[in-house]
Amino acid sequence: YNFCFVGTRNASVRNAAPVYTDFDLWHEGWSGKRTFHILRFGVVPAAVDQCQPDVVLFHLGTNDLMIGEKPEKIASNVQKLIQLFYAGNPSVTILLSKILPSKAQDIHKRKVLYKLFQNVTTYTNENFKKR
Repeated sequence: YNFCFVGTRNASVRNAAPVYTDFDLWHEGWSGKRTFHILRFGVVPAAVDQCQPDVVLFHLGTNDLMIGEKPEKIASNVQKLIQLFYAGNPSVTILLSKILPSKAQDIHKRKVLYKLFQNVTTYTNENFKKR
């Protein structure tokens, strides 16, 4: 496969110099941020406009769970963010990741969120078909 990582960032957490530089460093990772922050700061429209991604590996919600946010709110925010990707590029492919396990998370809430993410995926596939 021929691909190029894209994003508006190329540094690690707190803009520290990367440990390894022998690979494409561009990304749109926002360590420590919650779904609410990404929505509020307008990260998705800006990144889509600047970078025009064809494929998005979407992993967000871990920090929300860790602070006790309700799974329903997390899923709602994720759905809004996915819609923003499609608004910027109707043919984008989005790979929605499950939340990684953490000692700080409630297992029951994580399982509820997994189910809600399935609903988000179904809704997205039905309402935002590739154009």
